[in-house]
Amino acid sequence: MNDRRASVLQWLSFVNMESRHEDASMDRHPGTGKWLLQEEKFREWFDNNYCAEPLLWLNGKPGAGKSNPELECLKSAERSGKTVVSSLVIEELRSHLPLIRTVFFYCRQSDGYRNGLVAVARTFLSQLAILDDGLLLWIYEKAAKSGETVLSSANLAKTLLSIALQTCSKTQKMFIVIDGLDEYSRNDRKDIAGWIRSVIEDSSKEDVGTIRCLFISQDDGAARKDFIDIPSISISSNSHQEDIQAYCNTWHDKIGNKFGSFGHRNLANIVTARAQGM
Repeated sequence: MNDRRASVLQWLSFVNMESRHEDASMDRHPGTGKWLLQEEKFREWFDNNYCAEPLLWLNGKPGAGKSNPELECLKSAERSGKTVVSSLVIEELRSHLPLIRTVFFYCRQSDGYRNGLVAVARTFLSQLAILDDGLLLWIYEKAAKSGETVLSSANLAKTLLSIALQTCSKTQKMFIVIDGLDEYSRNDRKDIAGWIRSVIEDSSKEDVGTIRCLFISQDDGAARKDFIDIPSISISSNSHQEDIQAYCNTWHDKIGNKFGSFGHRNLANIVTARAQGM
């Protein structure tokens, strides 16, 4: 079984989301993001018993001032708010095993994928297969017949993931979390969001809420087109101002200790002000 597991994981060539999740979780201060868990729209989406709206979009304004060279070293702080909150949501979902199962993906601009949807599908399949020997063996058989050293076909990737999600959702609620979709190209964003929505809408014809997805991104023109008709929660500057301030203070101290004092300038305050809910 171990050999087959290794073979499947090699074929999927997935992105290690656990390391990204650990990084995001380490940056999360105690109490960070708790405001989201109390939001009515989030609680309705999260309700394990009934969910009328299986899609939810968490968004923040595009960050300001990113072109200022003085702030380049703190770029990550400006967009950390959403990702840190994402890590909290993922942990909250995971705490409800075995009632629900969770797959997640942290998008990064540096990934440089030619096909972001395939990368997401590979990673989701690996997360599902690791916890399900029956699913793993099924993927092993498909891999052996595919003729591909690494899963590369978009059609095959979509077919496998669709079947896997539908199968798993028959016994457990399936939750999908995709953070930072705005990091990817417009084509990738459109493909990923559109395809996942189609899978969820198909599953809802039989039972609404068996598969659900939380999209997390900037509130830009492309995202508005993709998510205009689904419930959304906007991260305002007041939503988690304390979260962002605490994060920025930590990085202000780390950078100051490594490169020297910033003098009279408090970059943590500057970045917090410019983050505007990011």
